[in-house]
Amino acid sequence: MLVPGPSIFQLGYVTEDIEAAARYFAEHFGMERFHFVRGQEGNRNGERRISLAYLKDMMIELIEPGDKPEALYKEALKRGNGGIALHHHGYLVEDDATWDAVEQAIEARGIPITRQGSAGTHLDYIYVDTTASLGHHIEYIRLGPTGKEFFAPAPRY
Repeated sequence: MLVPGPSIFQLGYVTEDIEAAARYFAEHFGMERFHFVRGQEGNRNGERRISLAYLKDMMIELIEPGDKPEALYKEALKRGNGGIALHHHGYLVEDDATWDAVEQAIEARGIPITRQGSAGTHLDYIYVDTTASLGHHIEYIRLGPTGKEFFAPAPRY
């Protein structure tokens, strides 16, 4: 965490087989199903697939990067040896002032930004590269007007 306020709410895992990863979470943690992000349920054409579920208050995100994974995912895939590897901790930023403070802290500390963008009106995100020090990325997420609805279909266990 770069600034006080954001709380960790998500563990993101990368895998080469999202169905096998979901089975693992079902067998070991009782998470019987995951919600695939809209449009990615049956996507088997080499594109990225994402599924979500909550274990208590912690969101578990499974990411299958596809046939040509971006650099953002490559190192974690190597660590997973074809299985499941921790990719990022996700911190939920509750307000614009804290979001601004996070952006300023990233810049002031010279932390490399791996990716930054928006998912429509659902959320804004920043991935920072903390792999050298922590072994994984950190993602900061600020929900937009439809953010809560975007995450609502994710089952809770």
